[in-house]
Amino acid sequence: MKVIKFKRVIVENYGPFVDRIELEFKPNRFIFIFGPNGIGKTTLLNALAYCNYGVTSKKETGDDLVNNITEKNLYVRTDLTVDGIEYKSERYHKHSQHRNTALIHRKKSDGEWELVARGSKETIPYITKLVCSKEVFNNTLFFAQGINVLFEDLKDIFGKIMNFALYTNYRDEVKNRKKVFEKEIEDINVTVNKNIALIENNSERIEYIENKEIEFDKLKLASLDKLNREFKIFETQEMDLTQKIKDFDFEDPDKLKVTIQTLNESIIKNIQNHKNTNQKITDIKKDLDQKKQIKIAELMTEKSTALIKINDKYKVIEKEIQDLFNESGRVLAEKNGEIQKSLNILKIEGTNFKSKITNLKFNIQEIKTNQSLEGTASCPTCEQDITEEVIQKIDLKVKNYENEIIEHKQYILLTINEQLKEQRKKESEVKDELNQLIQEKTEKVKEIEQYKNDEIKKCEDKLTVLVTKVNNLAKQQYDQAVIEIKSQEKELKQSIDNDTKKLNDIETKMGELQDLYEEMKEATNDKKLKVEEIKKEKESIFDKSEIELIDEQIDKLNYEIESLTLQTYSIEYKIKMAKFWLDAFSPSGIPNKLIDDSIPFMNLTVQTYMDQLSHGRYLVSFDTMTQTKKGEFRDKVSVNVVDTINKTMQRKSLSGGQNRIIDIGIILTLRDLQNNINNISFNILMLDEILDSLDQDNRKATVDILRQVLNSDESDLCINLISHTQLDFIERDVDVILNL
Repeated sequence: MKVIKFKRVIVENYGPFVDRIELEFKPNRFIFIFGPNGIGKTTLLNALAYCNYGVTSKKETGDDLVNNITEKNLYVRTDLTVDGIEYKSERYHKHSQHRNTALIHRKKSDGEWELVARGSKETIPYITKLVCSKEVFNNTLFFAQGINVLFEDLKDIFGKIMNFALYTNYRDEVKNRKKVFEKEIEDINVTVNKNIALIENNSERIEYIENKEIEFDKLKLASLDKLNREFKIFETQEMDLTQKIKDFDFEDPDKLKVTIQTLNESIIKNIQNHKNTNQKITDIKKDLDQKKQIKIAELMTEKSTALIKINDKYKVIEKEIQDLFNESGRVLAEKNGEIQKSLNILKIEGTNFKSKITNLKFNIQEIKTNQSLEGTASCPTCEQDITEEVIQKIDLKVKNYENEIIEHKQYILLTINEQLKEQRKKESEVKDELNQLIQEKTEKVKEIEQYKNDEIKKCEDKLTVLVTKVNNLAKQQYDQAVIEIKSQEKELKQSIDNDTKKLNDIETKMGELQDLYEEMKEATNDKKLKVEEIKKEKESIFDKSEIELIDEQIDKLNYEIESLTLQTYSIEYKIKMAKFWLDAFSPSGIPNKLIDDSIPFMNLTVQTYMDQLSHGRYLVSFDTMTQTKKGEFRDKVSVNVVDTINKTMQRKSLSGGQNRIIDIGIILTLRDLQNNINNISFNILMLDEILDSLDQDNRKATVDILRQVLNSDESDLCINLISHTQLDFIERDVDVILNL
C-alpha cells in the first residue's frame, strides 16, 4: 500500500492571511476550525489544492488568492511524505524573488533537498503521479460546501478514482492500431489486385511466346533449305579451284626453293658489294683528303719559313735605315746645337747693347732733367755750381750719348741682325736636311715594305698555285676512282636488278598460286561454315526460358497472394480483437464492469454509514443504470435513496438536512473506495461546514461517525472539520480547536 502523509501547510500573503500561518496535520487528531463567514477557514484548507495543483476547489488561482493588502509575495508550502520519503511542494505568486513559479523538492538520504520539478508544467504532472489527480483530491480528501453538486455524475468521479483515463488511453491506442490493421488490409488488397493483373499479363505473354515458337519452326525449315543450296555452291567452287591448282605450270617446289635461295644470296652479296663500293669511294676520298692536307700543311710550312726569312731581311734593312737616321739626326742635332748656341750669344749681345742704350737714354734724360732746373745754383748730385760751361759740356755729353745710341742701334740692326739671319738660315738648312732625312727614311721604309709585300705575295701566289695543283690532282685521282667504282657499281646494280626481277617473277607466280590456295581455303572454310550453320540450325531449339521464368513469376505471385490472404486472415482477426478491446475499453466495457464490481462494496459501505447516521431510516444504494421519464435506461451511476419512515424514494422531497446526512455517508464511502481501489492510504480528511445544516442529533451522530473513523483508521488520520459557529458538544469531543 502506498502511504501518503501530509505533515503541514504553510501560507503567507495568502487570501486574508498576511502573516505566516502554519497548519500542522498531526496523527490521530480531530481538528475543529471555526470562525465567522469570510474569515478564511475554507481558504486555509484549500491551500493544499492550490499549492499542489495551482487551483482551489472553487477554481481560484493566484490572482484570486494573493492578499489584497500586500498584493504580492504570495507563498504556499506543503510538507508531505510518500512511503517515508519527504517532499516539500512550494508555490509563489507575484513574489519579489521567485515571481510566479512552483517547486517540488525531495530530501535525499544525506539530508539535502533535491529539486525534482520546476514550474506548473512539471510540478502538476509530478504531484499527480506522486499523490493523486486534482479531481480525486477534491472528491475524496476535501469535501467543500455544497458537495451535492459534485454527485450529479458519480460515474465521472468513479472514473477519476479508478483511473479510467488509463482505459481511454488504451482505447485510443487500440483504435490507432485498428486503423493500422485496416490500412494493412487495404495495402494487401492493392498488392493482390496488382499480382492478379500481373498474372493475367504473364499468361498473355506465354500465349504470345507459344505463337512465336510455331513461327520459329517454319523459319527453321526455310533456313535449312537455303543453307543446303549455299553449301552445294561452295562445294562446286572448291572443286574448280582444286583443278586449277593441279593445272598450274610451276617447277618442282624443292628446286624452286633452291633457286630462290640462290637468288637471295646473290642479291645480298651484290648489295653488300654495292655497300663496299660506296665505302671504297669514301675511303679513297678520305685517303686523298688526308694526303692533300699533308701536302698543303707542307706548303704552309714552306710559306711560313719564307715569310720568316722575309721578315728577318726586312728587320735588318729597317735597322740599317734606323741607324742611318739616328746618325744623321745626331749630326743635325749637333749642328742645330751650335746654331742655337751662336743665336744665344747674339741674343745676349743684343741684350747688352739694349741695356747700354737704355743706360745712355737714362743718362741723357738725367742730364736733360738737370738742364731744365733753371735758377738752380748747384748740381743736386755733386752739389757744384752749374755754369754755362757745364751746361755746354752736358749738352755735348748728351749729344755724344745720343750718337753712341745711334751707333749701337745700327750695330744691332746691321751686325747682330745679320748674324741672327745667318744663324736662322743655317737652322732652316738643318731642319730641311732633317726633313729630307725623314722623307728619305719614309721612302726607304715604303720601298722595303713594298719589297716585303711583293715577296709575301710571291710566296702566297706560289702556295696558291701549289694548293690548286694538289686539289686538282686529288680531284683527278678521286674522279678516276669514282668512275672505276661507279662502273663496278653499275654492273652490281644490273646484277641485283636481274636477280630481283627473277625473284619477283617467282614471287608473282607464287602469289598467284597462293591466291588460288587462299580462294580454295576460303571456299573450304565457307563450306565448313555452311556445314556448321546447317548443323547449328538443325540443333537450334526455340528458347522457352522466358516461359519458365514467367511460370516462376506466376508461381511467386500466386504464393504471394496466398501469403497475403493468410496475412489478411491474421489481420482481420487482429481487427476483430481490436473491435473487442475497443468495446472492452469503452465506458460501457471494463470501466463499467469495474463500477459494477464496486457497487456491492459501495452499497455495503454506504449502508453501514447510513445505519449509524440515521439509525436505519435511510436506505441508500448505488446503481449504474438510470431510467428516464420515457422508460429508457441510460449508462450513468445514480444514487437511490429510500426514506423508510415517509416512504419516499425521491431526494428532491427530502430536506436539506436529510440530503446532507446522505451526502456525508456518500463522502465517507468514496474515501473508502479510493483507499480500497488504488491501495493508497491518506492521512487527512477535510470537511467544510458539513454540520451546519444538521440538527443537534444528526450533528452528534456525524461527529460520532467521524470519531469512529478516526479511531479505526491505521494511517494516522487527521480530520479537519470547519464550522462558522462554535458548538459546545463538538468542542468537548475534538482534540484541537482552531479559532480564526
